[in-house]
Amino acid sequence: MMKGLRTMGSLMIILAVSLIVPIAGCTQPSATGTPTPTPTPTPTSQPTPSSQPTQVLSPSPVSGSDEAHISLYYNLKTYSTPYEGIAPLPGEVIYAIDVTVDSDQPIHTDDSWFRIEYRRNATAPLQDLEPNSVFDYPSTMIGGGAAPAKGRLLIALPTPETGNQVRPYYFKSLDQQTGDYKVKAPVYGVLRTT
Repeated sequence: MMKGLRTMGSLMIILAVSLIVPIAGCTQPSATGTPTPTPTPTPTSQPTPSSQPTQVLSPSPVSGSDEAHISLYYNLKTYSTPYEGIAPLPGEVIYAIDVTVDSDQPIHTDDSWFRIEYRRNATAPLQDLEPNSVFDYPSTMIGGGAAPAKGRLLIALPTPETGNQVRPYYFKSLDQQTGDYKVKAPVYGVLRTT
């Protein structure tokens, strides 16, 4: 009788195990003896059928820049006697700066764009000056196939010493510029030696 109960108990254990295994699934123990968690997928929002594209579109091209790139070339001469209506004081000379300005994009230009960076000698601080006069520089469009603009800047400054610097640059604040294209940083002139 005892043997029959044991056999019956063994059968019940086998039956219980056979019911538990399909419910729990077969898993492999990890090397550390602890079960590894199964990641749960995160829900994602699905677009409504009306918002799904019918074809794959490439991204739209980035629009072009609104920056105009300026080229400024100049020649420099000095006069110690009156020139073009400007008379130098004792210890001064007249700087005549012939400028040529062009752009890669159409912009409006006039004589209000010019400033002069000046240093009397190698140790003097840089100064930011306006020309005394501007001659023959037009108020016009440059770039976009238009011809470069040319003119002459005049300024009376102390007689130069070793290490002096007189260099025109082209710029005005963005809020004073008009048109679709803008000059976004000062453009310093390149001295022509010929």
